[in-house]
Amino acid sequence: MLRPLISYASPVWGAAANMHLIGLERVQNITVRQLARQP
Repeated sequence: MLRPLISYASPVWGAAANMHLIGLERVQNITVRQLARQP
């Protein structure tokens, strides 16, 4: 099971703007989808 980056480093991301967090979540979701397609 992968631990989401944002929840792993939550104290660091706490002061980040919401628009930046959304961008990070998008990148994370794309990466997980790509990893899931690997043989």
